[in-house]
Amino acid sequence: MFLASIIGFYQKHISALASAQANRNARFKRCKVRFCVFVGMLMCSIGQSYGVQQTSPSAAPLSAMQRLALLKGQWQSTMSISYDKGKTWQAQLPNEVEVSQRLNGMLLEQKNVTQSHNGWNIVVHTAYDQYRDKYRYLVSDDTWGMMDIYEGDIVENGDLVVTNLNSKTFFPAMDGRWLAFQIRVEVKACQRKTHIEASNDRGRTWIPYIIYAYSQPEKPQCRE
Repeated sequence: MFLASIIGFYQKHISALASAQANRNARFKRCKVRFCVFVGMLMCSIGQSYGVQQTSPSAAPLSAMQRLALLKGQWQSTMSISYDKGKTWQAQLPNEVEVSQRLNGMLLEQKNVTQSHNGWNIVVHTAYDQYRDKYRYLVSDDTWGMMDIYEGDIVENGDLVVTNLNSKTFFPAMDGRWLAFQIRVEVKACQRKTHIEASNDRGRTWIPYIIYAYSQPEKPQCRE
């Protein structure tokens, strides 16, 4: 009888402990839910306070990249280079390049379809930085191994103009000075040019250096 009383006591005690634990678990779950809701509201409040975009974060860069849509497609490219400040130009053999969209339209990539005749091949990536309101233009090559970093904007006539003055990814000249570059990309269909100017005085003066002439003779609308 005494043993049965002890067993009954412990069973009641264990049952009470289990019930208390269940109550604690339920309270913990309610607190956890409240905490998650609080954190979510806090993050939204912080985002609104600091102007962080909450909806359509892709809208601005996609709109900016759409302004470069005419660059897309297959192009015949001919490079001309000047060694006398633009007085005379030496044209190279043409080659084929392709400009295509990447990353859901967030990136434009230009690469050679045929092997370049000028001695080196380049890949160009163009994107838009919505937080600094700048286009970024990256040029990589298979000879010097540089990734030349340019920044700029679209000017009044619709051209994209970028320089590497901010990034300081300059190229060493024969006289020991460093060459900066300014690139002007005409955003046009059928026929367009990319003008590259060089500067050995950190952008105070610019000298004509390279012109890429692009055409799309295979497009019916470009033959007229």
